[in-house]
Amino acid sequence: MTDRLTADTITSDQLTDLYERLAQTEELLRVANDTSNRSEAERAKAVRRAKLADSVTAETKRLMERRTTTLRERAERAEATNARVRSLAEQWVKAGPPPLGTSMSRWWDARLAELRTAVINEPDHGAEDTTTFLVDRPFRSHRTSACGCTYGERCPNCRD
Repeated sequence: MTDRLTADTITSDQLTDLYERLAQTEELLRVANDTSNRSEAERAKAVRRAKLADSVTAETKRLMERRTTTLRERAERAEATNARVRSLAEQWVKAGPPPLGTSMSRWWDARLAELRTAVINEPDHGAEDTTTFLVDRPFRSHRTSACGCTYGERCPNCRD
């Protein structure tokens, strides 16, 4: 026969025990459901974090590649500059000291112009500063006009 209780054969103590077991089972089921929901939420967070980490890693990799390219280009330019300066130094050693009767300042100016060209890699187009600074005072300006004066636009010799 079966151990299953029927409504006719159950006692009140057995019914109370059944309701307690039912309550315990429902509590266990609720705890299991809450745990499952929390673990699912944690898994979703972990997936989002992994995606974010992948995107950050990809962005970091892209930035590092760009930085590496920039540094490589700077290193190549520096090496080219060093090669030009070394070549210039060899030329100067071969040329020797300035000839007698040559002005030392002009000789050094020529050497410095050569060095500047070797370092900057652009010819010296004169040391004249062409920057224009205007000051809001009447008849005064830091701009150099066509005739070389410092009056600027109000110069009677420069107006056309």
